[in-house]
Amino acid sequence: MSKPDDAHIIALEWLKHLITLSSSIIVLSGSLVGIILDNPNWSLWILFSSWILFISVILLCLETISTITYSRINGNNNWTDGTGKNMALASKWLFIIAIVLFVIFAGINVSNLVSLIDKMLGL
Repeated sequence: MSKPDDAHIIALEWLKHLITLSSSIIVLSGSLVGIILDNPNWSLWILFSSWILFISVILLCLETISTITYSRINGNNNWTDGTGKNMALASKWLFIIAIVLFVIFAGINVSNLVSLIDKMLGL
């Protein structure tokens, strides 16, 4: 059973997941951007905006991890107040907005990807 003192453990795991997911989406979409650039359109701005937000999430998560670590080294739970809490909240909301932008971008460009896959498979 978890104790109130264990909140930092849960927060650290959550932050690591956000970093992993954000990095993975950037890498995956970055590897496909060459395909999309064959038919460039205005939706690339949506993709670039989502990348900027994902990078911001990664930086905020790293800073929050640093704040939690520093707080635990000092033997207190001050990370749950002020800066640590605000950075964690910001990373959560920026991640949600970045996901929404990425889904919008994917929805706009799904026909381009389907036609490219058909071309690659010779269909």
